[in-house]
Amino acid sequence: MVRSNYVVVYSYVFYLMGKYEYKVSPFVLRNAIIRWIFMSTIKSFYSSSPESTVERQLADLRNVHNTDEFIAFLVSQLPVANWYDILNGNTTAAD
Repeated sequence: MVRSNYVVVYSYVFYLMGKYEYKVSPFVLRNAIIRWIFMSTIKSFYSSSPESTVERQLADLRNVHNTDEFIAFLVSQLPVANWYDILNGNTTAAD
């Protein structure tokens, strides 16, 4: 269950940006957005001041100019180490 409607809305914004502005391939974009939704949800990424969070992210995207930089940006915004911990069965990483 998604804790915040903002996760869905902002994930879709990033999906559309990846698809149309950065021309990310469908397979790569799908995987990146799935990780984005998953980690945004379990880490309550948009639970406190979501407008400020997304405003900062959109400002940071001004320095992103191609597909690889866009994917690197998405990865840099999420706690990737926790992602691997969770996949390996360490559910305390989601706290």
